[in-house]
Amino acid sequence: MDQKELDKEIFNNVKKEEITRFEKITVRDFVFLAICAASSLLFSAVMPLVANVPVYGLIQIVVGFQTSLFFALGLFKVRKRGSILFMAVCSGIVQVFMAPVMFFMSISSALIIELIFLIFKKGYHYNVIRILATTLYIPFQMPLLWIYYEIMNNLPSSYVGNTWWFILLMVLAVVLICFLGTLSGSLIGKELQKAGVLDVSRKKQ
Repeated sequence: MDQKELDKEIFNNVKKEEITRFEKITVRDFVFLAICAASSLLFSAVMPLVANVPVYGLIQIVVGFQTSLFFALGLFKVRKRGSILFMAVCSGIVQVFMAPVMFFMSISSALIIELIFLIFKKGYHYNVIRILATTLYIPFQMPLLWIYYEIMNNLPSSYVGNTWWFILLMVLAVVLICFLGTLSGSLIGKELQKAGVLDVSRKKQ
């Protein structure tokens, strides 16, 4: 059975009218999502090295690929509403001790993503929705970071990201990096699924 047939079988096990509902997340799901969140933090350990570099979006560029990769892997297995929010909370628990604003951005970004796809009645059983969700998770934090800088008056005039064209360039770069990370995570998930190592969550009939 090839990947298309596997995806079709999984999708057929989910009634279309139930896609937008919140499905029960099991303990095994929580454990896997927590592992993915912890892995994203572990491979983003280089972030403190650039935390004080005055370049807007540099932090997101440094952590975007690995975060998107592991979040995509988590969402590939656990295709249920609240999955991204749970991974964000797991990450935020650690981030809050480093910088409370990081916790705020992670949770806010996840809530925005969950709300958008809830409003448009699209579930994570759609491949394109999973790709969009994990690709946009980090980029959505950038405007929130800018708002924080403005409120706290913490954006010096010497800050490199103080021009609109540079901001746009950095946002596009972050989106591209996160997209590549999402594709990598999805590819790893597919290979693990083919090998019988990863069981994708399915809706019981």
